[in-house]
Amino acid sequence: MCIRDRDKIVEFAESPRITFEEVRKNRPPRDRVKKALSDYLVRIRFANCRINQGYLKALALR
Repeated sequence: MCIRDRDKIVEFAESPRITFEEVRKNRPPRDRVKKALSDYLVRIRFANCRINQGYLKALALR
């Protein structure tokens, strides 16, 4: 996911929603949002993650 795409999504989520016109004006392009979220879902798959041994040790799980 491109940092700029993520920033645009966050900016949109935090933008005012007083009128539908403002919502439509601030909305990032749908294809960019779809791509950014798809990339994010790939990156958070279990196979792409690593176990934080220090965290487990702090919880006394290992």
